[in-house]
Amino acid sequence: MKLIKRPLFILLSMQFLFAIAYGMIYYSAYWYLFQNQPFTSTDILEILLHILAISGAIGVIASFIGKCIIDFKQLLYYSLIFQVVGCLLLAFNQYDLIRCGFAIYTVGYGFVVTCITILLDNYLMSINANENRTKIVFTWDILFFNGGMLVGCVIGLFVIDFGVLFIYGFLFCGLSLFVYLLGYNKITLYEKIRDKLFIRHLGIMAISAVLFLITLISFNKEWSFIGDSLIIISSIMLFTYFLVYMLRSNNLTKIKIRTFLHYLFYMIVFWSFYQLMPFLTSHILMFYSDNYFLGMEISLTSNGVGIINTMVITFFSLILPIIYKRVKVKYYISFQLSLLVMLISFSVMFYSTYVLSDLKIGLLFIISFVVLISLSEVLMVPLQYTIVKQVINTKDRVVFYSGVAFLLKSLSPVLSAQLFSGAVANIHKISTFSSFFFLICFALILCILLLKFYSSKRCIDV
Repeated sequence: MKLIKRPLFILLSMQFLFAIAYGMIYYSAYWYLFQNQPFTSTDILEILLHILAISGAIGVIASFIGKCIIDFKQLLYYSLIFQVVGCLLLAFNQYDLIRCGFAIYTVGYGFVVTCITILLDNYLMSINANENRTKIVFTWDILFFNGGMLVGCVIGLFVIDFGVLFIYGFLFCGLSLFVYLLGYNKITLYEKIRDKLFIRHLGIMAISAVLFLITLISFNKEWSFIGDSLIIISSIMLFTYFLVYMLRSNNLTKIKIRTFLHYLFYMIVFWSFYQLMPFLTSHILMFYSDNYFLGMEISLTSNGVGIINTMVITFFSLILPIIYKRVKVKYYISFQLSLLVMLISFSVMFYSTYVLSDLKIGLLFIISFVVLISLSEVLMVPLQYTIVKQVINTKDRVVFYSGVAFLLKSLSPVLSAQLFSGAVANIHKISTFSSFFFLICFALILCILLLKFYSSKRCIDV
C-alpha cells in the first residue's frame, strides 16, 4: 500500500492499465475486424487513423477544459469512465456498436493522454526535477505505456473473439479507474477548480457528448474530409499562434521558441512516417508476406508485430534512464540519431519492395523494420516532452504540451493517410510501396542534413 501513496506510481499504474486496451485496438482491431466484420481494409485503416487523429485534437480541448472548466484530476475521472464504457460497447461485437464504442473510447483516450502529461509535469515541478530526471520520468512513462500495450498484444494473440477481447479491455480500464480512486488524494495538482462544480460537471458532459457525435460522424467516409480539413486548419492556426507568441517575446524567449519550432518540424516529419507502421505492417503481412523467417514458416499477425514493437520499446526504455544518468547528449544529436535509425528501417523496406518487385516479402525484412522503427520511437518520445519543459515557461507550458500533442497525434495521421492511402488501396501490387518508401527515405535524409548543417547552428543548446 506504500506504493499507492506515491503520485508517480499512481499515474504510471493507470497508464499501464488503460494502455492494455489501447494495445488491443492498435494491434488487434485491424486483423479481427477485417476477418469477421463487413469492413474493407481501407475502412478499418481510416477508422483507426481517425481514432489517432481525433484523440490528438481532443487532447488540445482537454487542456482548455482542465484550465477553465474542471481541473485535470477530475477530467481524468471522466476520461477513464469513457474508456470503460467504450470497451464495454466494443465487447458486444456488433457492427453499429463497434463504431459507437470506438467513438466513446476516442473521447476518453484523448482526455487521458493530456491529463497524464500535465499531472506528470505537476509532479516534476513539485520535486524540482532537473533535465535528466525529467527525461527519466518520461522514459518510464513510455515504459509503462508500452508495457501495457505489450500485455494487450499478448491477450490479442490468444483470444480469438473480438467481443471477449474487449471484455478484457473493459476489466483493465476498470482497474485503472480503481487505482485512480484509491490514489486520488495523492496526485499532485497545482491549479484546482472548486467553484460552481455542478454547472461545471454539466458543461463537461455536454462537451463530451458533442465530441462523441463529431467523432462518430467522422468515421463515415462521406464526412471524414471535414474532420481532416478542420485538423489542417487548426494546425495552421496553432503554428500562427506559436509565431505570434515568438514575435511578442523578448530576445532570449524568441531564440527559445525558434529552437522549439525547429525541433517541432522534425517531430512532425518523424511521426507522420511512424504513425502507419502498425497498420501498414499488418496490411503487408496479410497480403504480401511469404511467412518464412530464416527458412522456418511462421504465421506472424498484427499481434505478433505489436509484441515485437512493445518488447523492443520496453527493453530500451529500461536502458535509456541509465544512459541519461551518465551522459548528457545535445538535442540535435538525439534527433539526428532517432531520424537515422528510422531512415535505416525504411531503407530495409525500400530494398525489400524495390528489389523483390511483385514477389513476397520475407519476414526477416518485416521484423527488422519493426525492431528498428521501435528503437527510433524510444529515442524520440522523451525529447518531445523535455523540449517543451526546457524552453517554455511554466505559465504557458500546458498550451504548448497540448499543441505539440495535437500536431503529432492529429496532424501526423492525416498527413500519413494522404501519403499512403493509394498504396494501401492497391492490394495487388507490392511494387506500389517502393515509391512511398523511397519518398520517406529521401525526406529523412533531408531532415538529417538540415539538422546537421542548419538547425544545429540556428538553435540554442538545450
